[in-house]
Amino acid sequence: MKKSVRIMAVAMALLMVALVLASCGEVKLSGDYKCDDTKVLDVTLTFDKDGNVTAKGTLVLSVEVKGTYSIKDDKITLNFGDDKFNLGGEHSFEKDGKTIKIDGVSYTKQ
Repeated sequence: MKKSVRIMAVAMALLMVALVLASCGEVKLSGDYKCDDTKVLDVTLTFDKDGNVTAKGTLVLSVEVKGTYSIKDDKITLNFGDDKFNLGGEHSFEKDGKTIKIDGVSYTKQ
């Protein structure tokens, strides 16, 4: 009886460790996030769970670029373009509820 209780306790502990490690996986975003700082420019980022991102903005002209993203720990890597022209790179990243921050600039989920 004691042996089966120990085995059950070890199995439960291993399951809990596996769940904690799985929750530390890569973060995925989905939906539209609008820039909160209107002094910068009118920017909306649209993310999907497949790792695609579309950035739409207006300064003088309206611009839309499509690319990819990945998030690991407190960094987001954005890639827009192709082998000849690539814009993006690694940036600081925070997520709190419906708000994300990229390099300190806040975007709120719409």
